[in-house]
Amino acid sequence: FKQKTAYEIYQCDWSSDVCSSDLDAPRFRDWYSTVVAGSTSSIANPSAREGALKARAEVAEFLEPIIQERKRNPGNDLLSDLATAEFEGQPIPHDEIVSNLIFLLAAGVETTERVLTSTLRHLVQNPAEWDWLRANYKDSEKLSAFCAEALRYFPPLTILVREAMQDTKLGDQAVKAGDKVLVGKYAGTELKLDGTEYVVLREDEILGIIEG
Repeated sequence: FKQKTAYEIYQCDWSSDVCSSDLDAPRFRDWYSTVVAGSTSSIANPSAREGALKARAEVAEFLEPIIQERKRNPGNDLLSDLATAEFEGQPIPHDEIVSNLIFLLAAGVETTERVLTSTLRHLVQNPAEWDWLRANYKDSEKLSAFCAEALRYFPPLTILVREAMQDTKLGDQAVKAGDKVLVGKYAGTELKLDGTEYVVLREDEILGIIEG
């Protein structure tokens, strides 16, 4: 249920920001599933990467006439903003516009699912808030405020910032005392030993290091 609902919500959001029209649901799900499978899954299944590249080409073909139309007649949507934006006085290259939209296609369903799951669990545990939502969901201002608070309270992705207390190494990367380490965590894995808190990290969760 939650994944189907997440698909439907994000499909409406993506299609309204990109093509301002309804997008065929099975087509959207196929693109999403194939593109995502071609990322980490392709390590064990290289053929998945070929499928993802094919799906990417299909999305690019789908977007081509829409991007050109937005350049001529921009509207109030994300694609229009990308199609008319400039960086250092130059238009954003076509391939970068396509890559950004495909990234959003792949990134949105799972994050939507996480927020929905956490929010629905919270409502089940707090019946008074569920009653409030049922009474006010037709009020766009109140519903928007509720959604914003759900995103704030249940962020689908968390970035932790930790300061190195001493010189060390993370994988092959040297880290000096005072450097800031940015970590992307889907769920916190923390230990407390002898009164000191530790965060358990995988190397692929390290997003970057800022020199102190």
